[in-house]
Amino acid sequence: MCKKWPRSKIKLVEDKASGRPLITVLRKKIPGIVPVEPAGDKVTRLEAVSHFFRAGNVYIPSQSKCFWAKDYIDELTSFPAGQNDDQVDATSQALAFFAERVNKKIISPMQEILQDNGKAARSSIGRGSGSGWSGWL
Repeated sequence: MCKKWPRSKIKLVEDKASGRPLITVLRKKIPGIVPVEPAGDKVTRLEAVSHFFRAGNVYIPSQSKCFWAKDYIDELTSFPAGQNDDQVDATSQALAFFAERVNKKIISPMQEILQDNGKAARSSIGRGSGSGWSGWL
């Protein structure tokens, strides 16, 4: 896997049942193994990240340019009634993982900025400065 996709720095492995011993073995041989604890069942996990698809934030290459795209799309669109669901589950867990990382890196610092600016805004409310929470939201 590492040879096929050398730019892949993170490899998510489900930290449940058979995944635990696998994580131990893989960490000795492969860099970037990250255990993930799945939340809920597969349907719930996909529903939790479905807004990324609806918003057009998931890029799937053209079927004519990418040999795996048709099977991937077929699996996504037939879920949960389809024969396979491994790619669906991997996709939902990857999207959740990256969304969580983005939230930590973007939203947390933004909350700090809002809090700091909110303190300044609250201290100037009623002084005719025109600033307040509405300017920051």
